[in-house]
Amino acid sequence: MKTANAPIQAPAPEPARNTLRQAQKNLTRERLIDAAVAVFEERGYRASTVEQIAQGAGANRATFYLHFKAKGDIAHAIAQRALPETAQMWQELDSAPQISVADVRRWIDLHMDFSQRNREWAAIQIEILNSEPTLSGLYLEYADHYTVQMKHLLQRLGPKERENARSKLLYCFMLIERFCFFSAIHGHQLPGADPRGALAEFLWQGVFSGQPLQAAARNRKAPGRRSQGRKP
Repeated sequence: MKTANAPIQAPAPEPARNTLRQAQKNLTRERLIDAAVAVFEERGYRASTVEQIAQGAGANRATFYLHFKAKGDIAHAIAQRALPETAQMWQELDSAPQISVADVRRWIDLHMDFSQRNREWAAIQIEILNSEPTLSGLYLEYADHYTVQMKHLLQRLGPKERENARSKLLYCFMLIERFCFFSAIHGHQLPGADPRGALAEFLWQGVFSGQPLQAAARNRKAPGRRSQGRKP
């Protein structure tokens, strides 16, 4: 029984054996994910098996099921790897004091570069979404996760304006992904002299310009004052 003067005891450190075991478990999990990426890219998602993934990681089926319930779970884990970099793209756009067409164009360039670096995997994602209906819901969750990265922009809006803005940002994500799918991943030459510039102009006018979002934010600070979005 503790007395009033008894010192507060710090929690006992985790045994080294357990720490090592967890590190080995994490390493095995990452190897399985790496193997799944390679197998999916080589064979396609539908044709790939748990056995092939486990073999690629130097493991067996039992080891696979210690980490993942099914093939769809490991596909989900692969998708999660893209979250930090993609979220950072949205945060960088949100950091602009007043979003311009040039800012949106640079943002599109970042998405195109990401898609080109992950071309094979991005193409397989479409097959996964068609094969795993439950993952299509997760796709929308990811999209919404990215939209909330625009926290500075959203915080400047009222509740109704904020909800409408999140919807616009969600549709913006879908449009950019389709643009990258056809242009960066499949290499199609899209119409027009400057497709990226046209998309940047379209998104700025419809999502980021003074009227849809930023004017609403500024008008809350200065009622009665009409302001226009900056367009370089």
